Amino acid sequence: TAGVTADGVIFADPRGIAALMPPGARVEIPEADRAVTRTDVPRFVYKTSYEVLGGASDTRRGGLIDVGHEAFADALREGLKSPATLARAADAVAGDHLRFVSFHERENRILAEAGLTGELGTPARDGALVTVQNYGGNKLDFFARRSVGHACDIGEDGGAVCTTQTTIRNETPLGLTDYQYQYRPHGLFKNFIETYVPSEAEVTAVEVEGRDERFYPKQEDGYRALGVYLRIPRKTETTVSVSYTLPAEGRTYSLEFMTQPLTHDADALVRLSAPSGWIVRGPDGVEARTTMTWEGELDRTLRFDAAPSEKTGFSALWENVTRFWTEPVF
Repeated sequence: TAGVTADGVIFADPRGIAALMPPGARVEIPEADRAVTRTDVPRFVYKTSYEVLGGASDTRRGGLIDVGHEAFADALREGLKSPATLARAADAVAGDHLRFVSFHERENRILAEAGLTGELGTPARDGALVTVQNYGGNKLDFFARRSVGHACDIGEDGGAVCTTQTTIRNETPLGLTDYQYQYRPHGLFKNFIETYVPSEAEVTAVEVEGRDERFYPKQEDGYRALGVYLRIPRKTETTVSVSYTLPAEGRTYSLEFMTQPLTHDADALVRLSAPSGWIVRGPDGVEARTTMTWEGELDRTLRFDAAPSEKTGFSALWENVTRFWTEPVF
């Protein structure tokens, strides 16, 4: 809309808009002669709208605009009065489905410090992010399933040997509209996959299905993005892996494992192997000696830290004796 003064921008994808809607809210869509509930909004936008409102049509565009306007109006009218709505909004912010940018410098600095602007930033030590861009122009993102893993062997000096591995499964069904498919063969993914590594990392391999692959590097904030073009046929999967080393920087290690907000959260697997006598701490207060394996949904930035145990003297001796008696011999 031209001719208005803006103080900032709220970025909200369909999952972010749905998170703001109050309990029991329904959005009327006259173009589709139906109403959708809060939980139905993302699926309607990502998938159903193409099937009931057509493709590149004013009807579909108008219907989607109505969804956004009505859902946001409900959120403004009701506010975040419900604890459940507040919790959903917090989860949406954590997953980058909601982001806030102020055009007033002081306000935006506060938002950035709180992690609400979506800035990429610079990792304190190790950082991992995988992004997927659909360059084929079809409407099949809803049927992509991602698994992202990050594994590191940490040395006594804090240096690390790491690999980020991403598998994308193409679960596109038959029976969709031609507008969703766009081209033949039906269901083909054309994706550009970027794996982000810290700027100071020394990349040792970029592979697709275990074979060296040509990649396209780009500097972004404190990261390098290594891009690979992939074509993934329907009902198949493809794996991309990037390996690198991190130089030593004191006897500590930390990892920020970030998410890309898409139609579905990726499955995450993190494996960190530290030297004997180190403690590894993960999300939600999880703690392990020497080695940690964490599995779950990549629905927010995951943070991990590893360092030598601070225990000394009798405390350290007792910890070692306890570990000796409780660990299996073979």
